[in-house]
Amino acid sequence: MQEKEHVIYPLFATPLMGMPLDMDNKRIMKNLKKFKFRHTGKVTNSYRSIDNKILDNSNFKKEKNIFEQAIKLFLEKLNYGQSFKILNSWITKTPKNADCQSHVHPNSWISAVYYPESDFSIMFEKDDENFMYNVEYENDSNIFSSRTFKVNPKAGTILIFPSTLMHRIIRNNTKRDRYSIAFNVVPVGTFHKGGDAEITYV
Repeated sequence: MQEKEHVIYPLFATPLMGMPLDMDNKRIMKNLKKFKFRHTGKVTNSYRSIDNKILDNSNFKKEKNIFEQAIKLFLEKLNYGQSFKILNSWITKTPKNADCQSHVHPNSWISAVYYPESDFSIMFEKDDENFMYNVEYENDSNIFSSRTFKVNPKAGTILIFPSTLMHRIIRNNTKRDRYSIAFNVVPVGTFHKGGDAEITYV
């Protein structure tokens, strides 16, 4: 039988944006190493900066502005034009042979990770909790059926995605520590105005 014309729609896709940013990564790395870190827990080998508002540091004033412009572009692609703000921001340090377990960012809306250096990977994972059948597909790289999506960002890349998207740091197989800047974004303003679900974020 002749194959009929058809179309597959990737309905309600989860957006992940990668974008190169023009920043002084040598200066950024120098500043990142000045912060103090704490171990993130028993199930992971990575470290997180004690400071949870690193983008409020005067050394990162320029970078924060560039990050905000990147978030604005991401939201414009989703046809969102209202205000937002960076809620918190931190540094992740992952030593040689270390990794991080799968996680999401609760109590957040949009998340982002900036890579000042290359050679490190991040894995995004599909949440199958609401699916009745857990089957295996022969081609797990197919955008319609893949359960994971690996990204190898080049130096100077920011990744922006919904905070509910599961992700994890892949094992650091290099001989140096992996550093990244991560932050969460929340909406600002009044939503569903006049309705029973009206809410204001400040």
